[in-house]
Amino acid sequence: MEFYNELSKYYNDIFPPNTTTLTFLLNHLKNRDSILDVACGSGEYTIQLTQNNYNVIGVDLEKEMIKKAKDKAKRMHLNINFQVANMLSLKENFKENDFSGIFCIGNSLVHLKNIDEIYVSLKDMYNLLKHNGNLIIQIINYDRILNHDIKELPTIKNDEAGIEFIRQYEKENNRILFNTILKTRDNQEFKNTVSLLPLTSSNLISIIRKCGFRDVHLYGRFNGCAFNKDKSLPIILVCKK
Repeated sequence: MEFYNELSKYYNDIFPPNTTTLTFLLNHLKNRDSILDVACGSGEYTIQLTQNNYNVIGVDLEKEMIKKAKDKAKRMHLNINFQVANMLSLKENFKENDFSGIFCIGNSLVHLKNIDEIYVSLKDMYNLLKHNGNLIIQIINYDRILNHDIKELPTIKNDEAGIEFIRQYEKENNRILFNTILKTRDNQEFKNTVSLLPLTSSNLISIIRKCGFRDVHLYGRFNGCAFNKDKSLPIILVCKK
């Protein structure tokens, strides 16, 4: 928990909001009346969509992230509903047909334990969506990680904030260990390991279709370029209920 407490302090310095990502969300979540941001982190895109006259609710499992999101929204005089919630229990927090759009980005989905849990979460999202509502999912391209035995992602450095974020992969049975080190300006190091499910593009599409989604499209970046199994860093999936 200490790691996430520290990470929440620097989250925006490590993962600054991206205008290309925001534009993608705006283009694919055109009905502004009710949007759900699943695993919203510090709430950057929840806030930015709200500033674009969207009605957005942000949920995240980490209390420190939700606290940071609430504090920022309050400073900006924005009335946003941020909640601590597990992506496996969305149906306990919301009603069917509540949302015109749902997005879950930042490689959050693969923190779940297995394919069955991912199905449960995505099926809940399906049920929460209104007819014709869009779902946007973004995870790392695990086809590339597995096929090319990728060991690490580029280290993130922010000299102005005085931080360095090291990201490494380690295979363990049918999981991937995501080992990270956060180095701060005062020479502190915070290490963390998260076990991730290496969900391939074919498995993701199979679950999506099993849930009942249609009009499935894959992208390789938020700029809308085509997905390539061997080259794309993320998988971005857009589909419709």
